[in-house]
Amino acid sequence: MRTWTIVLFIILLNGCAGTGNNATLPVYYLLPLPEQALVDKALPDSAPLLLVARIELADHLRQPGIVYATSTTEVVNARLHQWASPIAGQLSQRLLTDLRHKQDLYRIEPTSERTGNIAAATLHLRLTKLNGVHTGHAELRGEWAITASGSSATHSSGFDIKVALTEDGYPALVEALSLAVDQLTTAIAADLQ
Repeated sequence: MRTWTIVLFIILLNGCAGTGNNATLPVYYLLPLPEQALVDKALPDSAPLLLVARIELADHLRQPGIVYATSTTEVVNARLHQWASPIAGQLSQRLLTDLRHKQDLYRIEPTSERTGNIAAATLHLRLTKLNGVHTGHAELRGEWAITASGSSATHSSGFDIKVALTEDGYPALVEALSLAVDQLTTAIAADLQ
């Protein structure tokens, strides 16, 4: 009888210890800001306004999981490695923050109901790739365009940015994607000047 009690105790103890298995719990990531200190540039109210429109994402990028290309023809949306908040929102905030600090010509604001009737140029960003690749790098691909108030694109540019991962794993992928976004916002800011 004592043997059965000990066996039952060991089974219960193992059952309790197994409930904290982290291998099946999702890990959430935020797109980090660049490490350099960002200092607000004070622009006069008379400076031209540039509105940043909602970012357009390819369908496969609208999921909560981080996307990884396992071959040239297949992408996987991770179940256990997810964005902590929708990536479109994280990218919009990053775009606003970076452009406010990397250029000194335009006041940068997001589009909203209150900016709907304001005559201002608008920056549109469309992403077709924001993912890791089996070759060991992160890639960011798409196009951006600036439209004058009520007109078609006045300036546009495609981009295809690749950043090598410093090590394996999703944390390194997220860091590399952040560096790719930094390169993109630097290029857009340079074109705005």
